[in-house]
Amino acid sequence: MRKDDQCAQGVSPDDMPMPFAELSPDGRVLTINGALRKLIGYEGEASGAVPPMPDLVPPEWRPDHPGTAGGDGTKQFSARLTAKDGSRITVLAFARRVDDEKGRPCRILVGVANAPMLWPLESGLIRAEQQASLISSLLDTVQSPIFATDKDSRIVYANTHARLLFGRPAHNLIGMSLWDAYPISHNDLFYRIYQRALQEHRTLACDHYSQRLNLWYEAHFYPREGDGLVVVMNNVTARKQYERFMGLAAY
Repeated sequence: MRKDDQCAQGVSPDDMPMPFAELSPDGRVLTINGALRKLIGYEGEASGAVPPMPDLVPPEWRPDHPGTAGGDGTKQFSARLTAKDGSRITVLAFARRVDDEKGRPCRILVGVANAPMLWPLESGLIRAEQQASLISSLLDTVQSPIFATDKDSRIVYANTHARLLFGRPAHNLIGMSLWDAYPISHNDLFYRIYQRALQEHRTLACDHYSQRLNLWYEAHFYPREGDGLVVVMNNVTARKQYERFMGLAAY
């Protein structure tokens, strides 16, 4: 199938059990399913009645971004949605772009993970236990370690790639202290930033090197409803290798 054909082909959003939308690169709603309508308060209304949602489009994929063409085809990121009543909802979004024949994004397919057990919500419309299985299977497809802890730093969730990071099977991780599962020095930046994010209940980030995997990660710490954190670790090894090469080349 040619890429311009892909741009003309839509999806059936109501086949998606998770909140889902198909957007144009500028955030206009092309299609939206019932789960996402319910989340933002537009149940029973036509797609055209739902206002644009540019926050669900990664900035580098938007038309006004100079590097729009030829970018990465998948993204995970935090976004803030505006509900019909004006409230703001913080979600974890997973986006895939469909490009035209020139390599420019023409459609953005976005799924939203909105379970309170995994992500902070300012408007808790859907309870964690209703979507825990769905969100778990969704996050297991993400190519980044993602795990959640409670206020005592016990692990309450870990996706497949987090289990690889810890080097332990899932049934051994749940309920385990993060620092028993992943022992590092209290002087390590990862430990210090984690503790600060937990104590201050704020979003923070830092780079972290996994000696066991020989990989660099950009770790993002997000406050979780009911205390605790969600930690998302993006592999930035290639970036670190590039930075090291450029540093050596400068001499």
